[in-house]
Amino acid sequence: MKVFKIISLCLCFSVVAFATDYNIKHEIKSIENNRLLAKKDSGQSQDSRPVCDESATVVGFGDYNANGSVDLCYSDGTGFFEFAWEGGCVLQTLSYSGGDLDATPNNFTSGLFFFGFEAGVPEDFVLVFDDGSTAVLEGAVAYCGSACSDAGFGATCFDGGCADSEADCPVEGECADDQVLDCDGSNECISAAWIGDGYCDGTAQQYGADLCCYDSDGGDCTEAECAPPSCGDGVCNGDETEETCPEDCSPSEECADCEFDWTQYGAECCDLAWTTFQISCADLEANYGWDCAGCNCPGDLPPSCGDGQCNGDETFESCPEDCTETGCSADEVADCDASGECWTAAWIGDGFCDGTEQQYGADLCCYDNDGGDCTEAECAGSGPVDECGDGACTGSETAENCPEDCDPCIDYDLDGDVNNDETVNVLDIVSVVNHVLGDELVDCEFGAADMNSDSIINVLDIVSIVNVILGTGRTTSDATSATMNIDGSDLSISRDGFVSAIQMTLSHGSDFSIDLTDDAMVAEYRTDSGMTRLIVVLPENDHIFTATGDYVVDEVIVANSNTILSVVEPSAFTLTEAYPNPFNPSTSLSINMPENGYVSVKAYNLAGQVVSVITEGSMDAGSHTMTWDASSLSSGVYLITAEYAGSVATQKVMLIK
Repeated sequence: MKVFKIISLCLCFSVVAFATDYNIKHEIKSIENNRLLAKKDSGQSQDSRPVCDESATVVGFGDYNANGSVDLCYSDGTGFFEFAWEGGCVLQTLSYSGGDLDATPNNFTSGLFFFGFEAGVPEDFVLVFDDGSTAVLEGAVAYCGSACSDAGFGATCFDGGCADSEADCPVEGECADDQVLDCDGSNECISAAWIGDGYCDGTAQQYGADLCCYDSDGGDCTEAECAPPSCGDGVCNGDETEETCPEDCSPSEECADCEFDWTQYGAECCDLAWTTFQISCADLEANYGWDCAGCNCPGDLPPSCGDGQCNGDETFESCPEDCTETGCSADEVADCDASGECWTAAWIGDGFCDGTEQQYGADLCCYDNDGGDCTEAECAGSGPVDECGDGACTGSETAENCPEDCDPCIDYDLDGDVNNDETVNVLDIVSVVNHVLGDELVDCEFGAADMNSDSIINVLDIVSIVNVILGTGRTTSDATSATMNIDGSDLSISRDGFVSAIQMTLSHGSDFSIDLTDDAMVAEYRTDSGMTRLIVVLPENDHIFTATGDYVVDEVIVANSNTILSVVEPSAFTLTEAYPNPFNPSTSLSINMPENGYVSVKAYNLAGQVVSVITEGSMDAGSHTMTWDASSLSSGVYLITAEYAGSVATQKVMLIK
């Protein structure tokens, strides 16, 4: 995985730094916009042997800031080299005294800057290109600290840069059409393309220019970043240092333990380089020349689930705290090319296109065209090649246009086959019944059970599955109406034809119990917190259940083979026959309320004396079942009388002990 991002076709490396999107902005642009190489007869440009390797050159200076004059020192005060070649070859490896650098992720096709060198020390370079050719460039010297004449130039310009002659120097206060004057009064000319490019050229001049006078660098800078140095404003700029202004220039909390500040090279410290770019201390010291003394180096620690980094053998399955389902850390995203590579999510919408050319090593087009950084053309052909049927749901494939790759429920090919055993039967009905009663189905099972695709599973879906099971062989016509009757402890539902399923909800006290009919394909109930839900599938007769204890019917749904029926409930005040009768010591009975109202149900002896108040108070419309416990009374005949809205209903019961 590539761990740092490059902005252009070329890059400035350093023996003590890696060039990131933070610190190479101007250096990259200068080599693209105004490459100025020393004369080949200056003695500091070496050729090797073709096309790319034959044309390769290196010089110890360059116009890295695109101001029209050649600089001998880089912006950090170190010596640097400018490489260039023709032919469009991609640089694979750059070797020098510090080791071998893998340049393939950077896609250099025409040149680069390489800074951080000691002036006057000869350096040999070997460039290996993707066409197999090799350029050997020996004895190059960086001229930082030297006079322009020592580097073979005939004039020193007003800005300290060099040119062949004074006529070739930029004119102080005048710039080319594609340049603007530096706002710091130095009369330096800076590329106008830097205004509004997403990088702040503020008073700190972290890229060598102050462009604040151009509408805060085209909106790239905040007011604080464009303010003159003022200790305490949160920006370390001007002549402020950690010694003179610790409020602005002290290291961040994350870098407090590190001895060295590498801000100029892309990150304040090694620990921050790991947080931002996932480059470990070992990698920084081995490949970039950084010194990570004092740092905590979290990237060098062994994998530890919960540390926020998905590394080592950690996976989403073994450590979901650190890893996402893509195998990337929480602050990373997966490459759109399905390579399995992970990239920092900060690259999305950062102003640089991570398109199908993968100029920075990544294709992030599947994230809304890299957060808007790429055009449609730059994202054309993004992602892996769509190949429906290859088992991978990629690119433009969807569950609709390629179900064999993208539909996780493709194997659920029978409507109503909830358990996916290739048969629709009573086991599937039981699964759906259990879902309605509380054992929820999910994912593919839910989809198989939702027969009418209304995203709700209820008795209508059960009816549809029953229809699949019964097929077209049924001769009984569908019921058109149903009537619920409560007679003592029994509840029945009469109908005038075929009923596929019945679903009911009852509320009751803790003394309630229920016995469902056995004459049905499936009859199940579930009781929880004073509420019972029941489902009866294909009842063979009117009887639904027998119950003890008081209860109220909150909901009743009766369905034939295709629709829900309206259920007729009693319209007159009635008192059902007590059951059992004779009894010992308790019996149950029901009253049917046409409307809400006050009800009194009492038991009398034959002398007309009240021996028990069974219930008394306001009741809702509907059927209500109650139990009379006569265990404290002696054997004999008693009268139970119910009164409601001027209506009186009485029945005789016998207690036998």
